[in-house]
Order: sequence, then C-alpha cells, then structure tokens
Amino acid sequence: DDAVTYCMGGLICPAQNKERLKHFVSKEGLDIEGLGNRNIELFYELGWIKSPVDIFKLEQNHGLEILNLEGWGQKSAVNLFDAIQSVEKGVPLARFIYALGIREVGESTAKLLANRFRTFDEFYGRMKSDEAGSLLTQIEGIGDVMAAEIVDFFAEEKNRILLDELMARITILPDAGQVKHQTPLTGKTVVFTGTLMHLTRSEAKARATAA
Repeated sequence: DDAVTYCMGGLICPAQNKERLKHFVSKEGLDIEGLGNRNIELFYELGWIKSPVDIFKLEQNHGLEILNLEGWGQKSAVNLFDAIQSVEKGVPLARFIYALGIREVGESTAKLLANRFRTFDEFYGRMKSDEAGSLLTQIEGIGDVMAAEIVDFFAEEKNRILLDELMARITILPDAGQVKHQTPLTGKTVVFTGTLMHLTRSEAKARATAA
C-alpha cells in the first residue's frame, strides 16, 4: 500500500551518478582495473568523470593531470589507460547490460537478456519498440515488474543519448548462446559457503558458470 517515488534519471542523475559509476566499472560490470571506488570518488570530485562516457575520454582530457596526482606515476597511469582501451576493444554483452545499472537487473538477468537477444543492437532496438514489455515477459525468469523497469530505462531519453555515445566508443561482443552439450554441472545449483582460500566469490562463480 506504499507509494514509492524514485528518480528515473538513471545513469545521468547527479544524485545517483557516483554510485552508478562504481557499478559501471565494477568486477561484474566492465571490470576496469585501476578505477576502484577510491579513484572513482577522486575523479568525480575533480570533475573529470561525471558520466560513463567520460571514462573513455580520461586519457585525452586529463592524462597529464593524472600523472601529477599524488600516488600516481607513469606505470599506474598507463595501466589504467590500457584497461580502458581493453574495454573499448570488446566487452561481453551480458556484462555491458549488467553495468548499465538497470533496476532489478542483476548478473543472472543480464545473461538471460544477452542469450535471448544475442547483440546489443538487437536488444536496444527491441527495447525501443512498442512490443518491448511483452517480449521481455516471454523470457522465463523475467516478470512484469522487472520488465517494466527495463522498458522504463530505455524509455528515458537521456539514457538513450548516453547509450548512443557508449556504443560509439565500445565494441559490445555478441552473446555466443547456450552451451549445446551436457556437463556434470548442467542443470545444477552451485552454492559457495564459508571462506574461499584461493578465489574471490566472483571468480568462483565465473568458473562454475563456465563449467
């Protein structure tokens, strides 16, 4: 019975922007090494990164300034710029969808969407159509609430402008589809508990998914 009001600005809303930038570059998102929470905070406060697109202009616009920052040097700056360029050359579709920070869309849903639409051009085009909601609810695992959140994200004009800018800079790799052969883990649910000694949980999850 509650009325909940929230901003639809998404990636361009100033109040949400900093945390969304952290999500965008996170390990599960674009995984840009060298742009952890501390550096996102720093570059945001300096006014160098206000939008995800600014990340891909960082070397051109502020490369020399970064070299002069305390705690930075030639090697750390080059490593950061190399990591950004690596993302520009290719990022898996599911990770790009997850990185957008659409409400209700976690890693699993991002993979469902990637497997259903295969390319971002196809996904983006379908989400701008009148049939977007019905297409989404036909996917097992996506209900009415989640579908509405996805449709609302793509209906926001400022989000569309940002997506067009990102697509001009990033190669979004198509989804390869479901593995056709059976493995010992096919159809199983894998649960990790306790402390993992040699892997992070994200790495363990990635290995289980690959298997």
